[in-house]
This record gives sequence, structure tokens and C-alpha cells, in this order.
Amino acid sequence: MATFPWRKRTAKSDVPFGVSQDYEWILVYAKNISLMTFGKLPLTDKAKNEYRYKDDKGLFRRAIL
Repeated sequence: MATFPWRKRTAKSDVPFGVSQDYEWILVYAKNISLMTFGKLPLTDKAKNEYRYKDDKGLFRRAIL
């Protein structure tokens, strides 16, 4: 059904080989897809301020990568 990244911790510099594994992946399955409902959660006032840009796919925010 879906795959979500989960940030399990903040970056650490004391890991082997100098590579920190900060994310794990959550896999979402459904036993019966006909019972699934899909939709979006309403945005909070804080999120509305952050997601103030819009394109043909919907609202988005700018962030420093």
C-alpha cells in the first residue's frame, strides 16, 4: 500500500565506516484492499502557513535540502 521513511535518530558521527543510518522504512500492507480508505488529513493553521506554495499537484513548502 505504501512506504514511509522513519527518522529513528539524529545523525551520529561515531558509527563504523563513517556512515550513519538515520532512517528506516515502514512498509504498509493491507489484507483486504476493499476495506481501505484513502484521504488527506486537514492542515493545521501552522501547516497552512508553511505550505503556502501551490502547483498542479497541490500545496507544498520550500525547504533547504
